[in-house]
Amino acid sequence: MIFIWTYLQIFCHHGCVLHVIVPDPVKTILTLPFVFRLAKTVKKPLRVVPREIKGKKSQLSDSDSGASYDLTLNDVRQVVREELKALLDVFKTNLLSQFGSKLQEITNNVTQITDSISFMEQQHEELKKEIQLKIKNINSLENENKILQTNINDLNTRLSQLEQHSRANNVEIQCLPEHRNENLLSVVNQIAVTTKYNLKETDIHLCTRTSKIQKDSRRPRSVVVKFSCPRVRDEFLASLINFNKKAVKVGDKLNTSHVGLGGEPKPIYVAEHLSPNQRALHAAARIKAKELNYRFVWIKRGCIYMRKSDSTEYKFIRNMDTLANLK
Repeated sequence: MIFIWTYLQIFCHHGCVLHVIVPDPVKTILTLPFVFRLAKTVKKPLRVVPREIKGKKSQLSDSDSGASYDLTLNDVRQVVREELKALLDVFKTNLLSQFGSKLQEITNNVTQITDSISFMEQQHEELKKEIQLKIKNINSLENENKILQTNINDLNTRLSQLEQHSRANNVEIQCLPEHRNENLLSVVNQIAVTTKYNLKETDIHLCTRTSKIQKDSRRPRSVVVKFSCPRVRDEFLASLINFNKKAVKVGDKLNTSHVGLGGEPKPIYVAEHLSPNQRALHAAARIKAKELNYRFVWIKRGCIYMRKSDSTEYKFIRNMDTLANLK
């Protein structure tokens, strides 16, 4: 539009007709909106006249050759300003309308996000407090559990000691074949005679077989012998140990032939009567001794000992933890 206005020559003829001279390169139709606006402003009739060849003065017809009146530059500027202002107002209105709707949508989304974040923060704080409370409860329960576990271990140790103490007078005879009409007292006396121990009849308080732990085992049930006191028990075991040490060969150690049982001689083992806890510990100690190449594992007064060689010190096996830490 700026180029169009630059080439326009506008003047008024006889004070009644508005003449607009348009240059040849410019399309007349592009200038019409502006010309109509200008004619309305100056309140004059409108006439559009093409401009003649460049370099010659524009001419009007003879009927229009009278006195003329040229519009001032301020009038043109005023019309241009009003037109631009109208266009800018429309553009501004459309832009603000579109921008306002989008801004409102964005504002709503931001509000929803803010509310969601606030809700999540609230839930996080509540969850955090709940987790802290649970952690305190767990720590408290763990402490109580440790105390209870310590008490249980202590009670188990005391119970095992009491059980072992109640067996202080007992020996256990293993691998003794079973017979329907067997006389266990006679067998015990025969062992004492074989090992050359002076055993009195009053020294034996009880002699019986125990039940099997594994019902399908083909091994004979063990025989438990309860003596009158721990001293008699220890002397009886000492005489048996000396007898086996004096044996020249394995077949000369205590076996079924020494107690008057016929058939092929089978070894008989006599040891202290252990509580279930000590029995399990003794079995685990023998397995551990094979793994670590310990030569000796023995029991004395219900306690379990291990030694790697004749020149090393013995190890007192108090419990499974002691056995696990053994090197």
